[in-house]
Amino acid sequence: MSASKDLRRHRLDVCVSLGFSRESEAYKVIAAGAKGGFEELLRRGLNAQALTELGYDVSGMKKLGYSDSALRRLGYECRAEDRKPPEEQSRSADIQQLLLSGCSAAQLKEKGYMVPHFKRAGCSVADLDRIGFQLDELARAYSAAELRRAGYGARELRKFFSGRELRSSGFSATDMRTAGFGIRDLLRFGYNENHVRTAGYSINELAREGLTKQTVDKTRAQRYGQTR
Repeated sequence: MSASKDLRRHRLDVCVSLGFSRESEAYKVIAAGAKGGFEELLRRGLNAQALTELGYDVSGMKKLGYSDSALRRLGYECRAEDRKPPEEQSRSADIQQLLLSGCSAAQLKEKGYMVPHFKRAGCSVADLDRIGFQLDELARAYSAAELRRAGYGARELRKFFSGRELRSSGFSATDMRTAGFGIRDLLRFGYNENHVRTAGYSINELAREGLTKQTVDKTRAQRYGQTR
């Protein structure tokens, strides 16, 4: 299953857990809350954590009309980068409005808008993934860590980022093994031997790289009550 499908399934699961049968039902409540008051959102369990999981970050909520005060009451942290100079805010608002206009990625590209424009305006990976921008386009503007948080896996991202970049972005040794990297790769990327031993490689694979001796010696010492 692709990252975008995984993300949509996760969002649907979040909706169902909150009593909504589909994302559009949640959207109606969220959009209405900008005018009718955020208290209804909290009553329905739509706090900052749940809203973020549904793809509504600070910039997305502001596009719907929520004030900084309301966002703080919902549990968001309004960071310094969310408070931009008026001219930049205006440009960002225009671009964000385009994102909400219902245009597809293809239509936006025909208008001359590419992923970096939306990234600078504060749009999230999830926003752009939802309207059809492809991973190879997203990877030119967003970091491996941002894409990992949006649900993309190491196997998908290894086409666009180095192994060291993937490690720095937070992928575990197990993630990297699943993505097809070998033991020597992981050691070269900076994972330590214990990370590699517990990543799921077979005994034969570990033995070929000389990574089973320490484990065997420790097991033998524990069995016979020996200490070093």
